[in-house]
Amino acid sequence: MNEHKSDGRPSDVDEQMTDAKSGTLWRVFHPSRAALAVAVASLIAALMVGWYVAPTWSVQRTALDVFVSEKDEHKGELVHKVRSKEVKLGTVTPVVDAQLTEAKLTKLVAGELPAVTSEIVLVEEVVDGEPTQVYQNVTVARHWGPWSLLPAAVAIALCLLTKEPLTALFGGIVVG
Repeated sequence: MNEHKSDGRPSDVDEQMTDAKSGTLWRVFHPSRAALAVAVASLIAALMVGWYVAPTWSVQRTALDVFVSEKDEHKGELVHKVRSKEVKLGTVTPVVDAQLTEAKLTKLVAGELPAVTSEIVLVEEVVDGEPTQVYQNVTVARHWGPWSLLPAAVAIALCLLTKEPLTALFGGIVVG
């Protein structure tokens, strides 16, 4: 417990604690100022990454379960199910004519977007020794490699500094 001097003033221990918190180092490295510095520095870093680091493009392929519809809406047409609803297949591109391939995406200049971001491709595969046609939904996604971890690191750092998880998560979202 805090001991008081006989005249009611705080003891030397209390004065030392007060001096420590009002000292120059405490003012410079106060947690709220450190959190603000981290937030501003990470926001600047995120802007620099967005402007100067070229994204890496990756091709994502999803096999579609394609069948001929028997419902009146699309009777006799090729469809696939999306959330238990039949969706007409659309334009199908043979794999040799596909625009979304790894080789074509590596030729993109930094900052350039692919002409197409999604297409349905017909791929001939051999399954159990028999040729089979597989319909794939091919999409592209971009990412910034290890820089993608910056928003999570900012959220963790702000949470540790401010002890306010919602504010820290918002800071991570803003940086992302």
